Amino acid sequence: VEQLEVFRGGKQTIISARSVVSAHHLPEDLELVDIDARTSKSVLQGLDVFTQCHGASLPMESFLLKPGTRSVCLAALDGDGNVVGTSAAGAHFHARHARCDEAFWGMLATREDRRRQGIALLLGARCMLAMHERHGFEKFFTAVKKGNTPSERLCAQLGLTPNETSVVFGIDPDFFAA
Repeated sequence: VEQLEVFRGGKQTIISARSVVSAHHLPEDLELVDIDARTSKSVLQGLDVFTQCHGASLPMESFLLKPGTRSVCLAALDGDGNVVGTSAAGAHFHARHARCDEAFWGMLATREDRRRQGIALLLGARCMLAMHERHGFEKFFTAVKKGNTPSERLCAQLGLTPNETSVVFGIDPDFFAA
């Protein structure tokens, strides 16, 4: 069983994201890649392996790559083409839902040897701005494992605050042994 706390933000997230992007840059040895239908299979496979190894939940390939979907996925690649950081966001609710104007954001991960370089913060901010510019979202929400102080701080820097909602996952390890 795992409990995650929900963080939400409104228009302030876009202001905060713009501020982060204007003040921070990726390290010079990294390339920012926007994942789309033109992304090579090797990068997609590397992204899949990376997110699985780093505990991030990557959206399904069809959700990321199918034309017309309202989603964004960004990756930072090193000079060898290896993924060192990710962020993604997507429309989570159907068009008639009360929260249809709010996007799920996060799926942040950074390779251990590249942490504390601002990669996750910058990718997260750029991802929010891309969702805003391409799809009109100004509101975002995410879920953070209770007590994950670095992620809580990152959310605060981007204008997301905890609310009274939790997400609880319960998985039977015998049923999902593999």
